[in-house]
Amino acid sequence: MAPDPNTLGVQWLVVRGWLIVCTPVAIASGIGARHVLHFSRRTAESHLVQQPR
Repeated sequence: MAPDPNTLGVQWLVVRGWLIVCTPVAIASGIGARHVLHFSRRTAESHLVQQPR
């Protein structure tokens, strides 16, 4: 079966749209995940320090 050029164009548009949408989201989520990990680590350490053993 030969692929239809129209479906190929639609697939390329969908892929390009996903790339345009997902690239900033992936970058932001990567930065956000790093901040969340750093913040949660600091919070856990402060909680561990505050709790009497």
